[in-house]
Amino acid sequence: MNLFKKLPKKTIAILATLVAVVGISSVAIAGFGPDRPTRQWSGSANGFDHVTFNSFTGVPNGIGDERDFVRGGIVGSATPWIDPVNDIKNDDEVEVKIYIHNNASPSLNDAAGNPGVAKNVNVKVELPSGIKTAHDINATISASNAQPQTIFDTLSMTGINGSQFQVAYVPGSAKLYTNGVASALSDTIVTSGVNIGDQKGCFEYVREVTIRVKVTKPGYQIQKTARIKGEGNDKWRKEVNAKIGDEIEWEIYFKNIGSTTLTDVIVLDDIPTFHTVVPGSVVLYNAGSPNGFNVPNSAIQANGDQVNVNIDDYTPGSDAYLYLNTKINDVPELRCGVQQMANVVYVTPNGLGTINDNAKVNIINSNACAEPAKPVYACTDVKIEKLGGRKVKVSATANGTPANRVTITGYEYNFGDGSTPLTSTASTAEYTYAKDGTFNVSVKVTFRVDGANQTVGGAECAEVVTFGSTPTTLPKTGAGSTIGMFMITSVLGMFIYRAFATRKM
Repeated sequence: MNLFKKLPKKTIAILATLVAVVGISSVAIAGFGPDRPTRQWSGSANGFDHVTFNSFTGVPNGIGDERDFVRGGIVGSATPWIDPVNDIKNDDEVEVKIYIHNNASPSLNDAAGNPGVAKNVNVKVELPSGIKTAHDINATISASNAQPQTIFDTLSMTGINGSQFQVAYVPGSAKLYTNGVASALSDTIVTSGVNIGDQKGCFEYVREVTIRVKVTKPGYQIQKTARIKGEGNDKWRKEVNAKIGDEIEWEIYFKNIGSTTLTDVIVLDDIPTFHTVVPGSVVLYNAGSPNGFNVPNSAIQANGDQVNVNIDDYTPGSDAYLYLNTKINDVPELRCGVQQMANVVYVTPNGLGTINDNAKVNIINSNACAEPAKPVYACTDVKIEKLGGRKVKVSATANGTPANRVTITGYEYNFGDGSTPLTSTASTAEYTYAKDGTFNVSVKVTFRVDGANQTVGGAECAEVVTFGSTPTTLPKTGAGSTIGMFMITSVLGMFIYRAFATRKM
């Protein structure tokens, strides 16, 4: 509604010129126009020196800015005339009022040639089509001697809670009010427009036109049930137990519960895994086919995994039944235990939203299922390759099984020199040390196991690398070194003893 109000005057003037050249189109234009000279109302304000419509601002008669001359209200509500009209519900009637004021100075009404009288005033209302969450009603006022010759304004309407709706003219509702006295107008007001005659300039000659529009909203529902083939009509249910080789019958019930006609209603049925549609089993029952219509097998798509059918148009209150059969295939995945599968149906009328429903089948097999093997995963080796200088290449070996349950997602390399560990998705990493020394390089590997992260490392995932000369002092490494030193000392002592013994002899 406020789009034109926010546009620069130059832009509005260009649009106004286009309207003057090609005429008012059937597409609603949000806002008012075209741009034209205006005057601020005051008790002493004079009218214009020519015929022009709705060009006063600040008018204290409830209209305010006369350029915003189309207002509306929900019939039966206490809401004053407003724009926009929001929160419209199904079956509401909205009354639309069009304010018509010839702003010419009253002194021109009786001057020679009556230059202040608007000639052949025409009022036209253009109603929007389709089903949407918001609509604009466009109205025009024109006269053969007005400047500009035609003006327009819109009334915006929105559905409650963002709901979709459509509007339709209420036949016989158009009225013209002159000095508070109503007279009927032709229904052509919403097609070619109506001529309301000449109109003098001045506030005392203001006239109003009203029409009513009916609001209708779409509404539709879907229900999916199933039974084993051959069961009675009392067995349709939301969940069935079955076995391999059984044939399942599915019933899809659709109804138009709104107040608009739904066109080109599409039913798309996603067949459960391990089921296949039985050719020739898809049958539609509705008002046009009370004895059933055999839907061609071309509606069975995706190698028997889907049924896609246009079930036609539905007026308010009408409904349809769509039936189809599926067979449960003999596959290894179904040869033990119980598996539950859902058959989901989606319904989409043309231009509207999709709704869905489902029924379930439990495929039961008494054979026990083998316990699945536990996943195995580990980091098994780390190798270090010197690349020259203090640069190394670290390679980690890790694996996990089974492949469909275990995957490697990342590595963390700790180079043992106090630097921040390097994280990577690669099984190799290169690194340059800043100084000589002996460094313990370790790697941690992260696996994705049955949907959860698991990180492993350990002695198998570590290695030592040394840069620089070998230390001259023996490291203190515990009990093993003490025993070695004891043995060396004992041997030396024996040689010394033999040397002294020989000299005595």
